[in-house]
Amino acid sequence: DMRLMGGLRHAMPVTFWTMTLALFSLAGLPPLAGWFSKESILVAAEHAAAGEAGVEAWTGWLVLVVAVVTVAVTAAYVVRLWARTFLGTARSGFSAHEAPALMRWPLLVLAVPTVAFGLLGLNAAWLPTWTRPITGTRVPRYQNQPVARYGRVRRRRSARSVGTASAREAARTA
Repeated sequence: DMRLMGGLRHAMPVTFWTMTLALFSLAGLPPLAGWFSKESILVAAEHAAAGEAGVEAWTGWLVLVVAVVTVAVTAAYVVRLWARTFLGTARSGFSAHEAPALMRWPLLVLAVPTVAFGLLGLNAAWLPTWTRPITGTRVPRYQNQPVARYGRVRRRRSARSVGTASAREAARTA
């Protein structure tokens, strides 16, 4: 129960700092990694509201308003959680202690990319090649070709093979 917590900052310093980074990233504060995702969603919604995304403008405005409200609510509960848990004085008689190393190390491992991707910026060139159609770093060879269902690339027939195929079709139907 969060109401019974408080003052855990000094008793659990590793948890305090990793939770601070995680919560501030969740709230979308720069220069942490969570800022990139929130900013990308808000910019896309803004483009949609301006009629630049191929959808009705009212849809973009709806998404933009809901996204901004969601950002505000997220920031409010993140600050509340952080302040009630780690700041102030202890509100219970329990003695707090840091988690064992088996639980601390994953926190530290996850905190590193949160800070690193935020400070360095996520450069799309560092990502695997299969993400390039999503990130738009390079135009793939097959981008202008028609794509069949389930993502398989259709092979274009040459005029000679098309003629041969139509001759076979005519022979079968006759």
